[in-house]
Amino acid sequence: MSAKFFRASPYADDAMNLTVRNVDEAVPFYESKMGFRVASRSGDDCRRVVLERDTIQIGLAENGGDPSLAAVTLKSTMSTRH
Repeated sequence: MSAKFFRASPYADDAMNLTVRNVDEAVPFYESKMGFRVASRSGDDCRRVVLERDTIQIGLAENGGDPSLAAVTLKSTMSTRH
């Protein structure tokens, strides 16, 4: 069985600006454990990456915020298809 993500509900109402201490250290977790892939990267005002999986996107950013307060709930459905 595999899960299909269909919605991201962030703690702070902005799934595209989730604070992380280090983008490069955070991305492998989301790729290997959560099945996301990198859609884009930027470094204009702060380093950030957009990750996508199924029908959702989330953004991780080194934005000076407190990473311990950044959280997102991912809603999913289970499929028996392989």
